[in-house]
Amino acid sequence: MSTPRPTAVWLVATLGLTAGALAARLADTAATVITADVCLAFLTALFTTRVVGQLVVVGFAPGWLPPVDEWNFMPYRYLLPVQLVLLALMTTITVDSPAPGPVLAWVLVALAFVYWAAMAARYALRMARRPAARWLGGAIPIVFHCVLAAFVFVLGAAHVS
Repeated sequence: MSTPRPTAVWLVATLGLTAGALAARLADTAATVITADVCLAFLTALFTTRVVGQLVVVGFAPGWLPPVDEWNFMPYRYLLPVQLVLLALMTTITVDSPAPGPVLAWVLVALAFVYWAAMAARYALRMARRPAARWLGGAIPIVFHCVLAAFVFVLGAAHVS
């Protein structure tokens, strides 16, 4: 099954926006162009679009979004509460701006790289196993896990000394 065009555009835009936010944050060394908090809020907003999109699919099944089976591996009745907890945690972290110590910050950065690498491997495996679904079929969870990995990276990188 092919990914509807509006969804494909949003997935590519999400990856681009995530990469752009990371690049702006990483390029910012002295003059604060984009603060970590702004970047974290932006990434939280991107992840929110995934959760809202799922709710729209479950409630209305519009043709411009793929069916619910392309959104997750976990049954939705379990996934939604987990996502809501993640959103609450991301919002709390963004608003309260915790400062992990330098060791925890490095651990978060390392975990973010491992998380992103796992999603790259997952994407490659999926595309190899389902060539008819290339390039974006079933990629919704992968793309938004990359958003979450970016969130973890920014949180850690902001406090590495």
